[in-house]
Amino acid sequence: MPGDNPENAAPENAAPEHAMCHDGGCCGHDFGWLKKRNEFLNVAKGSRAHSAAFVLQGAAAPAGSCVRFGLTISKKNGNAVKRNRIKRRLRQALTEVCGSRPQEAGARDGFDYVVVARPAALDCPFGKLVGDLRKSLAKLHAGSAARRGRKNEKVPALSKAASPG
Repeated sequence: MPGDNPENAAPENAAPEHAMCHDGGCCGHDFGWLKKRNEFLNVAKGSRAHSAAFVLQGAAAPAGSCVRFGLTISKKNGNAVKRNRIKRRLRQALTEVCGSRPQEAGARDGFDYVVVARPAALDCPFGKLVGDLRKSLAKLHAGSAARRGRKNEKVPALSKAASPG
């Protein structure tokens, strides 16, 4: 039986529950990366927080997953050299903000995030990029909580008779 073999058993000093859901590579960060197109599409259906340099999108992920991020840098941001530079800057900003404890930065377990770059991300001072990312994480979750509270509210429609002139 496969379960009877002690070599296949989990080691006693096994990593925490989220260790298998992120890369755990040489980067040293405690969050994972979105890699598949359908993961990006699911996040696009969620909440958004806008900044001059990027748009942060967030949505609930499958149960039991850790914090995961994805980057989108389209061709409208420039040639390959510019896009790669934007990607490196945003990756480093994510590492600065989330580091080894993304929950302290406002990211939530079981949430996926996508950073959609804008052309301003190339020239934005790095400190401002990091600050905007922190604010956007807080704004994203504050906004989604506010929307949940007024989900069933009806907005009065304007009638032609009520409009002036």
